Formats: sequence, structure tokens, C-alpha cells
Amino acid sequence: MSKRTKIISGIVATLLIMFPFSLYAEAKGKYERDKSRYYVTHYKDPTWLNNEEILFLKTVTHRKFNYGLNPFTNIINNWANTPEYSAIRTDYYICSMKTDGTDERIIKQFARIYDRHGIKAVKEVMVEDGKEIPVEEIIYLSNTNCFPKKDLISLSSEKGNIYIMKKDGSNLEKIAKGVSPHFSPDGSKILYKVFIQYRNPKYEGAGETWQDPKYRQLQEAGEPHWITERSLWVMNSDGTNKYKVIDNPPGVIRYHPTENKIYYSTENIIEKGESEYTLWLIDTDTLERTKITDVSQCNVSPDGKRITYTTRDKSHPFILWIANADGTNKKKISEDSWGEGLWNPEGDKLTFNLYGKRNTYYIYNVETDKIESHVKLPRDERLKGYLSVGTSLIGWLPKNKWLTNNYIYDVNSGEKTSIKIKEEGDLKIGGECFWSPDHRKVIVEGSKRIWKEKEGKITYDCKDSGWYLVEEDGACKLLLRE
Repeated sequence: MSKRTKIISGIVATLLIMFPFSLYAEAKGKYERDKSRYYVTHYKDPTWLNNEEILFLKTVTHRKFNYGLNPFTNIINNWANTPEYSAIRTDYYICSMKTDGTDERIIKQFARIYDRHGIKAVKEVMVEDGKEIPVEEIIYLSNTNCFPKKDLISLSSEKGNIYIMKKDGSNLEKIAKGVSPHFSPDGSKILYKVFIQYRNPKYEGAGETWQDPKYRQLQEAGEPHWITERSLWVMNSDGTNKYKVIDNPPGVIRYHPTENKIYYSTENIIEKGESEYTLWLIDTDTLERTKITDVSQCNVSPDGKRITYTTRDKSHPFILWIANADGTNKKKISEDSWGEGLWNPEGDKLTFNLYGKRNTYYIYNVETDKIESHVKLPRDERLKGYLSVGTSLIGWLPKNKWLTNNYIYDVNSGEKTSIKIKEEGDLKIGGECFWSPDHRKVIVEGSKRIWKEKEGKITYDCKDSGWYLVEEDGACKLLLRE
């Protein structure tokens, strides 16, 4: 072998030895950098347990890094388009916590375990005292309702079952098939919805695709493939004595705050694209119902004494009315209202804005039957130029204050107060809101807004997205970080 050949062979051999080590170093570096991505935590569905405690769902997904430290396996994974990460287990923690951020407790823990590829769930368990007990389904906090006086919590599961348990997690029991459980004002009963879905009998003998002539003919005729029957039911809070209240409940149902009654509407289709609605009040104990008026929905005052609703005519698309809870003694408030308005916590004032007049709100006094003032919410001057960030009203706080998406506004003095997060910035509300039972606190989805000057302009950065607690004095703190 010539000297030149030996040199070339030596170089090739050296490269072959170094190449796997370089791949290993690269994989190890990626492994160390991405180690934090092995556990992904989310907080969802905050719900008020009482005025001082909340419930929430914490999910922790354990993930596997598919590329590892073997360079040759990584080459194969790259060739096969294998995802970098796959879930191997997701834990669901139903937790409670005080609103000052202390006393966080796990009430119930469930887990879903996946196969080694992270594609198919192979087992679902409930974790108690470190032991994994197989269960039929995972129970979430979605559509959760609480009754503090009896320390009861009603929950919906992912398979459409209703469970009930004590607030400490004890006495968990499946009590009905359905969704959206809601306690009656006295806690003795639970209102819930039932959905039954079945295949349309007209499709008997037809295939499942457009290639089948009968299937195609029925589809072209507008026949639904699947039929869903909806109904509203009531049962005792222990799951006994179930009975149907109404068939085909509408999407919007208003619960009476002090009595076992609900407001709902029925629809009469006149012709395609046009319907007539009737608003009813039904007693869920006796099933006696009272016609209120010809509208699709209403807004009930916090004390349950009055309702507001809108009607329309050829000249006015939104006429706002106020009436007693049974529909009597109705009075016209405005001929150009946008929606049914927002009640203050005391139930003696109503605010609404006019159609086409953004950010201008009128205050109606129930006792005097007069519109006593109107307020044009001032824009935060720092947001000048951000056309998509207007100021809008979210709801009433006690003592004649409003919560907006940018600040708290005092209706009496006209003073606006930033929702301060310590001294670091203020709160930018950009999602759902959940009011405490006494309406003095609210949990909002938002982020911290840090103001700064850049190129002569005032701008801001957002960080720390999550669920924040806002109190009536404007105090704010991060409860659950996303």
C-alpha cells in the first residue's frame, strides 16, 4: 500500500470514528436543552367552590423524547418522520385552593396511560394512596357546578356521565347519564341535559358513503344521517327521582337565582331562515309553566325579581324591556339597545349600550324607572394606535364600579384604576371570566402587560399568561400560570 493511500485511509478512518461521537454530542446537547419539555402542565376550568376557595383542573403530560442519544436510531427516526415527542402518560388532578394562593390540595387524581408509541390509550386509572385503580373513564371539571352549603360538587365525564362527590373528594358516585349538571338554589335537586343519538331509520340498508346510491339520495334530500334527541331532566341531588322537564331545550337557558324555576324558549319555524320564539318560565318541581313573552331569551336580575329582554320591529332592531319575573308590568327602557344589558350585583341598576355607539353605556335605575346617566368609557391613552384594543365593559363590581378589559372604572367619580400586578405591570384581560358567588371577585384569563418605550413610541410586552384573581379594589395576582 502506497504512502498516499495510507494517509487517505487514515483520514477516512478518523472521520468514521468521529462522526458517531459528533452525532452523540449533538443529540446529548438537544436532550439537555429540551429536558424541561418532558413535562407539560396546563391549568383549566377554574370554578368557584365558595367565596374563598376555587376548584381547577391541572393536567400534567409526561412525554418521551423519541430521538434519545443513539445517533443511528435518530437517523432512522428522521427517515421515518417520527415526531420528536410522544405522550406516554397524562395525569388529571382535580385540585382546590384558597384565593390567597395557599392550601392547594389534590382532591382527585386520574391518569391516562398510552402505548410506547404514544398513540393509543391502553389504560385509565384513578390514583389513590399511591395505588392505581382501573376506571371506565376520566372525570374532568368541565361543566362543574358546586353547592357550598352541602359541600357538594357535580361533575361531567368525557363519556357523558354525571358524578357527584364531597368537596374533599370523598363519596364519588355516578348518578346519571347526561351533561351540564346544575344545582337548584336550595341544593336539593340537579338540573341536567340528556342527549340520545341514533342512526336515522331511513338509512336502513344504505351504505356509509356517497358511493352508495341510497345514501347519496337521502343526503341530497336533506335527511340527517344521525338524529339527536335532546331533553332537560331533573333529579334529586343523590341521583334518585329522575324525571323529564322539557324536550329539545334551547341553547340558552336562564336559571332563576332563588327559586326552582328556569327560563327557556320554544321555536316555531315559519319558513326557511325565519322563526318565531316564545319565552317560558317553568317550575321544575310542579312542571307548571307560564308564558312570558315572544322572545328567545332574557337576562334575570341577581335577586330574581325582574328580567330584561329585547324585541324588534321594522324601525327598531333592538327594543329593550324590563318586566317582573313572571313577565307582568313590562316597561320600555330603550329603542336601540344592544343586548339585554348587565345587572349590578344588588339588582337595582342595569347598564346597556346603544346599537352602533361603541364604548358608550347607559345606566338605568330600577327604583326611579329612569336612565340616570350615560358613560363613555375613556380609552387608555397608552393604547392609542392599537385599533384592536378598545375598552369594553365586562361586568359590575360592588360599590358602583365596572370591570373593563383594561381597568376598573368608578361610575360615580369617573376615575379609572389600572389592574396592577405588584409594581411590574398591569393586567390585560383576554379570555373567560368567572365571578365569585358574592360578585366581589373575578377570575379572568389574561396576561401581564409590561409597558416600555421603543423608537419614541409607547408599546408593551405580554408575559405570564394564566388565570388571575381580580378583587373589587383592583388588587390582582396570578393564581394559575399557564
